[in-house]
Amino acid sequence: MATSVLPRRRRFDLLREFAPVIGRADAIRAGAHVLLSLIAALMGSVAAIVLVPLIQSGRAPMFGGHVLALPASAGALMAIFVAANSFCVAA
Repeated sequence: MATSVLPRRRRFDLLREFAPVIGRADAIRAGAHVLLSLIAALMGSVAAIVLVPLIQSGRAPMFGGHVLALPASAGALMAIFVAANSFCVAA
């Protein structure tokens, strides 16, 4: 079992000491930025997974040894791809 650099309680003490430095508004802005970045990364992953059957028809992408259940029609796949890419560009 690996030991952490700081005990759990001391890690939260560091956050409490840092919070007044950035202020509440900046902390909310940073949290929103992190959340949007995570959502954009997930949407980019969705776009990449949906792109495979569009380029290589007849090949379903695998994830964790299981075939992903994607729509069979190219129109539905293109709609998902465009929606995912639109969100990535907007974020």
